[in-house]
Amino acid sequence: MSISARIIQKGFFKYTITLNTILGNELSYGQNDEYYRMDFEKRDRKEFIVYNPNFPGRGINIAWDEMETHFIDLKLLNPTLTEEVIDFFNIIRRVSCVWKCNVEIDGNIVKKSELDSVEKEQIKHNIQSSDFFLKMLLNNEMDVFTMYSALFPIYLKKAEAQRFYGHNDLFQNWLRNLQLEDIYYATPKFFVKNGDTVGVFIIVENTYSVLPDEPEVPDFVCEETGEKIKCDNYRLVVCSEDNNESIDISYSDFLNELPKHKTERFDATHFKVLLSLSEMMK
Repeated sequence: MSISARIIQKGFFKYTITLNTILGNELSYGQNDEYYRMDFEKRDRKEFIVYNPNFPGRGINIAWDEMETHFIDLKLLNPTLTEEVIDFFNIIRRVSCVWKCNVEIDGNIVKKSELDSVEKEQIKHNIQSSDFFLKMLLNNEMDVFTMYSALFPIYLKKAEAQRFYGHNDLFQNWLRNLQLEDIYYATPKFFVKNGDTVGVFIIVENTYSVLPDEPEVPDFVCEETGEKIKCDNYRLVVCSEDNNESIDISYSDFLNELPKHKTERFDATHFKVLLSLSEMMK
């Protein structure tokens, strides 16, 4: 589920707009890396993501560059935060103040005078969409719901569905608060060693880090063979804050030896941990 908009400039003489027109005073921008984490203030292609750093939700996808004078495309995934739906419509309002334009929302022409009512409808639809996906989890129609969000992916399973179904305020607060935490969302780097692929998680001690219960290989392709990367060997490297010392341990051994009281659930498939080298060396 999503909401899409195209803003089409009218008139013989067409004008460009600036990034500041899109962002206003509230939004920031970036683009996803290969793990769908936010690469802040990076924009080296026409498509990028804008988000509200105070209310991060799913992120608003923008297709536009500074030379574009014909149209701008916006897309927002549901479910998300109510504040992000409002941000979506505020972008349309700001561009409409600069361009003489037509606005298409989900393929339908929407007049400026109709934006407020369509916004209210989309806020209602967004709230309904969260229960739609949560009910699918409760009914075992899917095992995991992956929410590609503004800063990183967030995963839900049946336990989260039981917690949030019918409680949209709790769900939206959870989605927002996870992305407001001061954490490092760790992902593996892949290396070939003696013909075998090794996935290595690298984190820094005394930094809250988010790690997976079970590492998985993204849809990466080996540049040499052109085949999808396969990996059964994962390791964790914990570096000192000054980067002068480190510990290298099998990821499976790390999980087996990690005391449960040292961890905190992050989402359905990840946990949060704070490690120190001195404790690990004991």
